[in-house]
Amino acid sequence: MTRLRPREIYKDSNVTLIAVESIDFRPGTTNFGFHFSGTIEPIAVVVSGSDAAYGLGMDGQALDLVQLRQDIPEISAQMKK
Repeated sequence: MTRLRPREIYKDSNVTLIAVESIDFRPGTTNFGFHFSGTIEPIAVVVSGSDAAYGLGMDGQALDLVQLRQDIPEISAQMKK
């Protein structure tokens, strides 16, 4: 199962930096019991200030913040208004 999550990595009175992470985890069972494995991978950074917000993917390409807010509704609470 894969999901995206925002994680605030820096905040001051002027700017907030938010890392967008992809979390992939896989539970399962074997003859010896239950196991769990997973990965956390950064996929984007959002820079949010009082006048504007910008998103960059790990490849340096600009992100569509409207789409990002739809994909990760909880990111809006972390971004400055």
